[in-house]
Amino acid sequence: MIEIHGRRIESGYPVYVIAEMSANHGQSFAHAGKIIEAAKQSGADAVKLQTYTPDTLTIDSDMEFSRVGEVGHYLPDWHPWEDYRQSYSARRELGGGVILDAIHEIDNVRWLLGKVAEATCLAGKLSQLEIDTEDIAAILLRFESGAVGEVHLDYIQRAYRRTCQIIGEDGTIHWDYTAGEVRWFSAQTKQWKVYSNPSGWDPNQMYLDEMKHFLRCLAGEEEPTLNVYDAAQVLRIALAAKESARQQRWIELRSQTWNTNPIL
Repeated sequence: MIEIHGRRIESGYPVYVIAEMSANHGQSFAHAGKIIEAAKQSGADAVKLQTYTPDTLTIDSDMEFSRVGEVGHYLPDWHPWEDYRQSYSARRELGGGVILDAIHEIDNVRWLLGKVAEATCLAGKLSQLEIDTEDIAAILLRFESGAVGEVHLDYIQRAYRRTCQIIGEDGTIHWDYTAGEVRWFSAQTKQWKVYSNPSGWDPNQMYLDEMKHFLRCLAGEEEPTLNVYDAAQVLRIALAAKESARQQRWIELRSQTWNTNPIL
């Protein structure tokens, strides 16, 4: 038996329901809000959001001037045991496309650099993959702080790559997910310092750590690393990138706010 915020979880007791929205909003911000409302009305106890790896936590700092993020992975290699052409990634009607599929990168950018003022994007299908969604996107973000962010996403690269580089006057931080390390170059010492993932760290540990954090939040011991309103803003940025690619113009985000419906 376990207990979550005074709720007993075991046989004979009500199930604790965590809702998963994913890309089921149909690329509509308004519909995403309705899903959250429906989850609440249907009795869901929580909504799943994710920002919890040791490397991204390591580079959560205040020294940023600009950030370059990249994730590239050949789509058929994502789940080689299934036909990629039938996956949601390949199908527009299921919410596919690399911008929403790799929305975690946009989430990381906003988490590290703050609120986005405006966005522009070049996106499209360049490969021979049998999909009807974009397979590449180059997103440029201007933050309210004045920082500039660049995010590259693609389904094309055959060698999996996921990196991040933060550039500032005091130095440079480079994160490499595959290598499991964060490297910091100090402008003062002119040397690199390496911070590696803990020895023996398993990617599954981030889910365990996330669940522990979730339980501490329910107990009132911690504040959520990412809440539903932050997630809403991340979705707004991703949809703005899609709109920018269609209209070939900058999309203003500074004046947009999340309508905090009392039901939430």
